[in-house]
Amino acid sequence: MSYQTVNANIDYWPDDYDVKASAQAILRLRIFYYFNIDEVINGVLFGEHCQPLNPSQIIKLIRIATDSNMLHEARLWCEALLRKLQFSSHLDEYVNEVAILRLLATIFNKAGMHGRAANILVPLTQSGHSEIDREYEFYKNNVNETSEPPDIPLITDEYDSQYKQLCRENRKTPKELSELYCYLSNTSIPYYKGKVELVNLQPVIYLFHDVISNDEAAHFRNEAMKKFERSVVLGDDGKGFRTDKVRVSQTAWLFDNIGIVKRATRRVGLLTGLVTTSSTNSSNAEPFQIVNYGIGGMYNPHFDTLNSDERLRSVVEANGLPELRGTGDRIATWLYYASFLSDVEVGGATVFPNINTRVPVIKGAAAFWYNLLPRGQTDNRTLHAGCPVVIGSKWVGNKWIREAGQMFKRPCDLHM
Repeated sequence: MSYQTVNANIDYWPDDYDVKASAQAILRLRIFYYFNIDEVINGVLFGEHCQPLNPSQIIKLIRIATDSNMLHEARLWCEALLRKLQFSSHLDEYVNEVAILRLLATIFNKAGMHGRAANILVPLTQSGHSEIDREYEFYKNNVNETSEPPDIPLITDEYDSQYKQLCRENRKTPKELSELYCYLSNTSIPYYKGKVELVNLQPVIYLFHDVISNDEAAHFRNEAMKKFERSVVLGDDGKGFRTDKVRVSQTAWLFDNIGIVKRATRRVGLLTGLVTTSSTNSSNAEPFQIVNYGIGGMYNPHFDTLNSDERLRSVVEANGLPELRGTGDRIATWLYYASFLSDVEVGGATVFPNINTRVPVIKGAAAFWYNLLPRGQTDNRTLHAGCPVVIGSKWVGNKWIREAGQMFKRPCDLHM
């Protein structure tokens, strides 16, 4: 009866895709943040208590890592499971020391370390298990002592790029940090000031504090949840959109036809000094793109600019935004952090690898920067990424401001 009740109230049960995506999220977090695998298995992640993993779940994780060619990670989880099994009361005929050692041998064999794979199985060849004997002979016959790697290699770009280092910590020097400061900015309304923090000087990246209330953030989230779809990226040829593992999140568009959304857009204009008005015929800014990044949600390094007429047309046509035709490229980005109740506890920062800059997720704040140089070309320093969320749920509201209407606000300069 309880199953029928639960089933009647749940529209969608997790399938194999969801299981694989969850496993990949855990693997991705380990690669970015180097958490202690033994602690996570026992239900502790960065000091926070979470659901422990049982041996069957870990085996599933290891198989997915192996199939995804993340062999170093597969090996680490396999070795951790062997340590865990000594103290586990979990009983499963398919999850035991023999099964794990065979899986570990498979990982080493796939990495080209056939001799290491064979050595792992040596103690098991006395068990009279013909299948293990065949595996041992197969690995042994493939041994090539002159060309086998000494260990499973790390993929440098995957494990320790500038992007991932910035996700873990702020990497600016004490001198660079000493040059940054906060101030109150003026707006066209004399009594309305912006609380501004400079997080980088060249190019200037701003963090505006206390610019969206809890009620506004809740409205954004509630409206977005009615429209959410899997986030997409532009196709390589600039035509159409596709889902991709480089962007793991959900997206919805909110237009200025609602009072709260319109007020939030006006506030962007007040604080930046740019034109953000919109109408059915022409718009100086795109609608808010609300994005939710759950555990493991992230977006690999990218530019916000579109750079070509083909890509500009794709955004207009795919999202049904005819009012953006002829409005130019995305001159600037405003990024509301619409998290609820508390900040994202671990992870989720916005990082700029080319300028060694990290912007943490702060409830009620917004980051702002110019994507284009004054001469109209993409500023390559604005390459940025969203780091995976470890603990919490990250909500952001992107407002991309277009070139049209900004000619007197930010004049062109051919020399810059």
